[in-house]
Amino acid sequence: MNVLLSDRCISIFRTIYENELTPIDFLTETFQVSNRTVRNDIVVINDYLAKFQSEILLQRNKGYFIENKEVLRPIYDSLIRNSQTNVSTETLENRIFLTTVFLLNANTYVSMDNLCAYIYVSSSTMVTYLNTIKKQMQPFHIKIVSKSNLGYKIVGTEQDIRSYIFEVLVSKNHPDYVASFTDFESTLFNEVNLPDLYDIVLFFFPPTQYKFNDYYRKNMVIKTAIMIKRIIEGHTISIEENEYNYDYANSIVINMITELEDLYQITIDDANIRWLVSQIFLELISQSSVQSIYSTEKFEQIVNALIQQISFNFGLDLSEDFVLQDDLIKHLTSYLPKKENKKTPLLGVIKKKYAYAFEICLSTIKNLNLLKTYDLNEDDIGYIAIHIAASIERQNKNQSSQIRTAIICGQGFSTSRLLEAIIMKKFEKQIKIIKIMSYAEFKAQPLDGIDLIISTIPLKNHSIPVAHFDFLKLTNSITHIQTIIHNYQQKQTYLNDLFSEKSFLVLNKPMEKKEALIRLLKTTEYDTEKQTAIIEKIEQREALYPTDISQYIAIPHIIDQVIQQSKILVLINPCSIKWQDNNHVSILFLMLVSPNDKHKLQLFMEWVSDIIDDDQRQRNLLELKHFSQFLEFVATPSSMEN
Repeated sequence: MNVLLSDRCISIFRTIYENELTPIDFLTETFQVSNRTVRNDIVVINDYLAKFQSEILLQRNKGYFIENKEVLRPIYDSLIRNSQTNVSTETLENRIFLTTVFLLNANTYVSMDNLCAYIYVSSSTMVTYLNTIKKQMQPFHIKIVSKSNLGYKIVGTEQDIRSYIFEVLVSKNHPDYVASFTDFESTLFNEVNLPDLYDIVLFFFPPTQYKFNDYYRKNMVIKTAIMIKRIIEGHTISIEENEYNYDYANSIVINMITELEDLYQITIDDANIRWLVSQIFLELISQSSVQSIYSTEKFEQIVNALIQQISFNFGLDLSEDFVLQDDLIKHLTSYLPKKENKKTPLLGVIKKKYAYAFEICLSTIKNLNLLKTYDLNEDDIGYIAIHIAASIERQNKNQSSQIRTAIICGQGFSTSRLLEAIIMKKFEKQIKIIKIMSYAEFKAQPLDGIDLIISTIPLKNHSIPVAHFDFLKLTNSITHIQTIIHNYQQKQTYLNDLFSEKSFLVLNKPMEKKEALIRLLKTTEYDTEKQTAIIEKIEQREALYPTDISQYIAIPHIIDQVIQQSKILVLINPCSIKWQDNNHVSILFLMLVSPNDKHKLQLFMEWVSDIIDDDQRQRNLLELKHFSQFLEFVATPSSMEN
C-alpha cells in the first residue's frame, strides 16, 4: 500500500464501504472532526485505493460512495480483520518508528503535513525525527530526500532498504523474539499474517529435517515477510542472475514461493527468489548438504584432539562422554565452515557461571594446532565451552527422575545440553528429561506424556505447566522449578492418600447404579445403617444433578460430618453400570469427603479434568486390573499445578 492508514482513515473507509452513500455531515459528527479533516483523510485513503483502480467519490448533496467497490472486498476484509497498528504514539521511540514505516510504505513523496498529521506532532518536531532517521540509515547507504512542495521520500537500492528494515526496525533482542510477534512487527508487516507465515515456513522447512535454531527460523520468517511486504507495496529488486544462483536452495524454496503467491495474490519474480535464497542459503546448505561438502572426518580429529588435550592439561577425562563427542562434531561441522563471528548471547553468563569450562576451552583451543586456522574468538569458544560445561555437569547425572519433562530451548542444541545438565544436577531424583526441543519442534509436534516444560522461551496459555528458565536469573529459575516440583509432589501425596487397595474393585458384570454403590460401600468400615444413609443422600443429589460426566466416568460424592476421613472408592466395570435414565458408565469414583477436606475434593476434580476429554486415557483406565497399576496411572497425570 502507498501509505499507512490511521485508525480514523480505516474507520472512515469502513463506514463509506458499508453504505451506498455516506453524507459528509454524518462523518464529521461520527468522528468529531471538521469537513476539511474528512476531505484530507479521503485523499489519503484514495492514495491507498489507487492501485486497486478504485476511488472514493462525492455525489453532490448526497454523500460519498466508492467507485469499483467490488474489487475492494479483500481489502475491506483485511483492514477489518487486522488492526494496522497497535503501536501507540506515546513514546519518542514509537513515533520515530511509525514515521519510518510511513515513509517506507510510500512509493511517492510524503508531505510534511501528512507526516505531522499521522503522529500528531508539529513540523519542527518532525524535522528532528527525520534527522534521527537519517542517521539510522547512513550505514545502509540509504537516505531521505526532500523536494519543495512535494515532501520526503526514502531512496536507495531495494537490497539496502531491506537490510535496513531487518537490522534496525526488527527488535531481534526482544526477550520474546523467537516465540511471538511484537506490536512493532505487526505494524511493520501489516499486510502479512505473521503467525500464519511462521506456520508456512514451519511446514516447508520442518524441524525434523531442518535443524535450524529458533532464532534463525524466526529471522527466516521475518525476511520472508520483508519480501512479501515490499512486493505488495510495489517495490522491485534487481539482483544479477549469477550473484545468488544456488540451484539447490532454489529448489527447496520454490514450493513455498508458490504457496505464498497463491495466498497473497502476488508474483514473486526470479530476482526476489534470488534475494530470499541469498538470505537463507548458508543455513540451508549447511543443514541439508554440509556432510557431502565438508567431511566430518576432519572435525572428528579436532574433537578427539580437544578431548585428549583437556585430559592432558587438566586431568579431566571426557573420553567416555559420547554425547559430548557427537554434539561437538555436529556443532563444529555446521559452524566452522561458515563461521560469521557470531555473537554468543550467553557469553557473559558462561564466563561467570561456568568459568572453569570456559578457561579449559580458552587455554586448550589457544594451543590446538588443528583449530588455529579458524581464528576462533571468545564468542566462538563460548559455544564450545557450553558443551564442555554440560559434560562436566553430566558427570553425576541420574536417570531415576520422576517428573517427565521437556526442555524447549531457542538458542540451539549447545545451550540445550547445558540446560539439560543444570536441570539434572539440581533435580536428579525428581525430574526425568524425555525430550529436548527447539521452539519450532515444539510448534510442529504435540507433547505427549509430558508433565512439565522447562523453556528458555516464554510460553503462554499452554495446558502443560511451564517453568521459564532465564540463564541471566539462574537462581530465580531454579527456585521456580523447585516450587513446581513441590506442588506436584504434594498433589501426588494428597491423591495417593485418597485411595486404598481395599476400596479398589474391578468387576465384569452389568449392574444398576445402587448395586454398584453398595458394592463399594461394603469395602468401608461403615455399618449397614450408615451405608444406607450415604446412598440415600447420593441418590437425592443424583436426582437433581446426575454425576455421569462422560461416557465412561461417573463421580457420585457426599460431603458430610459422618465422614471422618476422606477417601475415594473406585469401581472399574467394562460391562457398564446403568446410571441415569438410559446412560451407562464403566468407571465409578465414589467420593466420601469430610467437610475439613474440601481442598482434596478440588484436587481430585482437577485430576479428573485432565483425563475427561481424553478418550484414550479413559480407555486405558478401563484396562487396569490391579491397584498398583491404578496408582501408577494416578502418578502420571497429563498436567500439574503451576
